[in-house]
Amino acid sequence: MSSGRVFLKKQSWTLDTVSESLLRHEQGHFDIAELYARKIRQTIDSLHKKAVKDPKVYANIIQSFFKERSRVGAIYDRETSHGTDIVEQKRWIQKISFELKRLHNFAKSI
Repeated sequence: MSSGRVFLKKQSWTLDTVSESLLRHEQGHFDIAELYARKIRQTIDSLHKKAVKDPKVYANIIQSFFKERSRVGAIYDRETSHGTDIVEQKRWIQKISFELKRLHNFAKSI
């Protein structure tokens, strides 16, 4: 397994290609990761505008976002019962979607 942060199709979150509800749940994890990537980009942009030069400041903030993303992912799993609670799953997907739209300026285009 790679130590870098890259998407590896063969090591994706799920190998189950049959269960649509599981796929939707795992898409939520992917979207949470994108949400935190946007939050990091937003923060880096803000730090650049403030002319912050210390790499430790950036590293500490990025690390805190990684920890928060992990914590939120665990809450997502618990509250949705790993996607089996349909009502909570829908609520979370709406919440994540709202936040992604709110941070649309920090989406990375390829």
